[in-house]
Amino acid sequence: MSRAARLLTLFLLLAGPASSGSASFFEAPDAHFEEAAINESSGLVKSRRLNGVFWTHNDSGDRPRIFAVTREGRSIGTVEIAGARNVDWEDIAIDDAGFLYLCDIGDNRNRRTDLVVYRVPEVDPHRVRTAAVAARFPFRYPPLRSPDAEACYFSNGAIYILTKEHGVDETTLFRLDLSHPGQEQIVTFVGKAEIDNLVTAADLSPDGLRLAVLTYTSIYLFRKPDGSENDLAGEHRRFPLIFGQAEAIAWDDDDLIITNESGEILRRSIPPLNVDQTAAESGAASRSSIGPANKDTTSMAPPWK
Repeated sequence: MSRAARLLTLFLLLAGPASSGSASFFEAPDAHFEEAAINESSGLVKSRRLNGVFWTHNDSGDRPRIFAVTREGRSIGTVEIAGARNVDWEDIAIDDAGFLYLCDIGDNRNRRTDLVVYRVPEVDPHRVRTAAVAARFPFRYPPLRSPDAEACYFSNGAIYILTKEHGVDETTLFRLDLSHPGQEQIVTFVGKAEIDNLVTAADLSPDGLRLAVLTYTSIYLFRKPDGSENDLAGEHRRFPLIFGQAEAIAWDDDDLIITNESGEILRRSIPPLNVDQTAAESGAASRSSIGPANKDTTSMAPPWK
């Protein structure tokens, strides 16, 4: 966790609860993690094979392990990951083939040379307590770039990484190829988008059509653009949110589950992106803002060239 993140969290705590007219601020948790060892939930994803199972993990400093929990935070089991290190695990992703991806991508000081994503088989946490790394994907960024990052997701056979940009209101999307395990590669620039705060997590819906991006003050929902891998280029909507130091987000059907580093769990129902202005003026949509599609920067030169 960076110093800026700690200062933001301190500010939120000192500010106290919001007034009753500000429903989108200082959300009250719906649940808490039952397992005391989950002390800095930094990534969250829902299983696509095991009914009612969510996977989470701690931030840097913990041993290499993942926790299986229910949406209500009840503990199912802990799985140790053999062959991995937790230097700074920041997010977790999942594919449709039975694998989890542990994204060791945090780099608060912008100088790491051991960034890596681990592919791990998803095991049944009711019966199995250890899983071995199936593949490692070491990587680095293009020249002149060494950003911090806390968000990743799986799509179309690749891992996509969203940067946590300090000092600018944007995030950059990179693609990590998964066809050459064990070989260090330079991730590919895909695009970028304006974001109001530091990006801390992301999750792509199982149908691949909706990308949820979490910051310390908002949830962004992007619609998959036609004919482009740049998931930031589609129509998007912003939902204000203050939920402590929120650092993990996962789809649960049409809802989103958010966790923070205080062990709290929040469930948010998100209206569809195609609601009209009339519908947007009621319910949860009244706390959102609709934005046009971002310019598709997929074919543009990366901003550091």
